[in-house]
Amino acid sequence: MTQSEIVSFCGPQSLEKGQSISFLFDLAITPSKPIDMASHYGQRTLQLGYGGQNAFIPAKEVASRGATIMTLHQGLHGLVDGGMINP
Repeated sequence: MTQSEIVSFCGPQSLEKGQSISFLFDLAITPSKPIDMASHYGQRTLQLGYGGQNAFIPAKEVASRGATIMTLHQGLHGLVDGGMINP
């Protein structure tokens, strides 16, 4: 089991001897599951519309480049309001 440290700051405070201050907070613990490392690190992404790749590429060509995930950015030529036109 590991320990975590929580650091809280509310700004400068002046307390007299014997005074105390309370910090009320909630923790929302997110359920998690073990990561399938082989699957996770086996994913390869190609971002279209970012980093100089501004033309649409069909999914088959993306896959032929070794990518398993294709991300379409809003700056991609041929996209209007999220719909493809003349890809």
